[in-house]
Amino acid sequence: MVLPSMNKSVEAISNNHLQQPNKFPLINGLADVRDYYVANCLLFKLNKGSLRIENEFGEFIEQSAPCLFLLEKDQTITLSMSEIEGHIDFSSLEVSYDLMQKFYKVFLQYKKL
Repeated sequence: MVLPSMNKSVEAISNNHLQQPNKFPLINGLADVRDYYVANCLLFKLNKGSLRIENEFGEFIEQSAPCLFLLEKDQTITLSMSEIEGHIDFSSLEVSYDLMQKFYKVFLQYKKL
């Protein structure tokens, strides 16, 4: 899923906390990251648990693992994760603009075949 862009000048928040899921405080099996600014495209893979992603306009998607999300850059989102059977497991990867351009070129060529 690609959430719509929010062209808003917001200071980028480091995504180091996304790389270290064990540092989330869990309250009744729920972990939240509020007002996260997506500075670059972000590939987010949920292996175990449930995830809800909401943008500034209140649009959201909620999905249980396993799933894969591609988050578009220049938007502010809220991530709400909950455990399923006591587990939350995910990973994230920033995707550079150059790599996204190459991906789209390959995708469009493949689509034309």
